[in-house]
Amino acid sequence: MEKKVLIAIPLLLSVGFIFYYFSPPSNNMGFAKIYIDSEFMPKKYTCDGENINPRIEFNEPGIYAIIMHDPDAPAGDWFHWGIIFWGKEILEGLPKTHKGENFIQTYNDFYYYNYITGNIKGIGYDGPCPPKGKPHRYVFEVYKLDSKPDKDIIEKTDIIKFVKEHALEKQEFVYLYGR
Repeated sequence: MEKKVLIAIPLLLSVGFIFYYFSPPSNNMGFAKIYIDSEFMPKKYTCDGENINPRIEFNEPGIYAIIMHDPDAPAGDWFHWGIIFWGKEILEGLPKTHKGENFIQTYNDFYYYNYITGNIKGIGYDGPCPPKGKPHRYVFEVYKLDSKPDKDIIEKTDIIKFVKEHALEKQEFVYLYGR
């Protein structure tokens, strides 16, 4: 009996390791969850749809930052969204304004490159809008922060600097979108 137990323990541990190591990453792991159930960005979160931000939930109230960008953009890494948020949940479709009750949003690259048209506003979230061709990757970098900014943050360089100085944890989500 004792030999069977000694053999079974390493076997069970190795099977557990294999399942852990080879299982796909889950959107529920970590401190944040983005409510997108596919590797592809739904149209409603893009310039071809409603161009609204997705819902994001955190495992506890706190101060968070989100930087969304497209590393595959023809002009280089394209900045789509910068937000500092305090609370437990970012609702879908935040207003495209600089400040709200529990958030500060920055300008994005649509503003900097003067590409304001239709539902693209250049402040807050402006979703995927790639040229026709191969799908692009859209990276959501979600950060847990140690404090809120004590000054106004409106420029993308300001939020990037603030996040570097105040990030406690980082979680990343990547979605695809193409036309």
